[in-house]
Amino acid sequence: MFEDALRYPYDEGAGLRPLAIGGLLTLLSVLVLPVVLVSGYTLRVLRDVDACDEHLSAFDDWGAMLVDGLKAIAVALVYVLLPAVLVTVAVVSLLLPLTQEPPTWVVAVAGIVTLLAVPVTLLAVYALPAALVTLARTGRMGAAFDRRALWPVLVSGSYFVAWLLAIVVSVVAGFVTGAVVATTLVGAVVAFVGFYANLVGAYLYARGVRESRPVDEPDGERPSGAVA
Repeated sequence: MFEDALRYPYDEGAGLRPLAIGGLLTLLSVLVLPVVLVSGYTLRVLRDVDACDEHLSAFDDWGAMLVDGLKAIAVALVYVLLPAVLVTVAVVSLLLPLTQEPPTWVVAVAGIVTLLAVPVTLLAVYALPAALVTLARTGRMGAAFDRRALWPVLVSGSYFVAWLLAIVVSVVAGFVTGAVVATTLVGAVVAFVGFYANLVGAYLYARGVRESRPVDEPDGERPSGAVA
């Protein structure tokens, strides 16, 4: 799985063209719209790999890619909303004693929230890729929050290993880009390495979800084109 993922961003037919376009869009992410397009393309990759199509898709049908990207971002925002609130409350609760002495009940509530922040954040980070694969496969945003569909994936060894490998790729890519920027000051490299890591991670997530499903399980509703 890991070797296939590392080779995935290079397609024999398209060569490095998708990687170059994706890296350029990532470089222009400050303009916001490119971020949506990259998110839409990533959802397309998730859908293709989940469907056992391991040839890298071309950057085409930009309108559908834009819609897909908006939906993927919306799902991601919902997943990070609760962890973000908990982390914010936890940070404020840690800083509050520096300015005044809070009541006992406030300290108790703050302690509970702080304890919840870590596991909830980890769960959201762990479940989000599986949710996006489910969104890509079914074409329905509601499916990304279907606990009955997600739970068998989240507790499977295939998905867990794929998730860990994707995290390793992300960390290594961060070290590589940091070293390159520190030694050459070529900031543009960050965008292209980052997009490469994004494709490798997307392949791993989709492959992990795919291999976590029973062989005789029906694929369910799968859109023929872009996610609708």
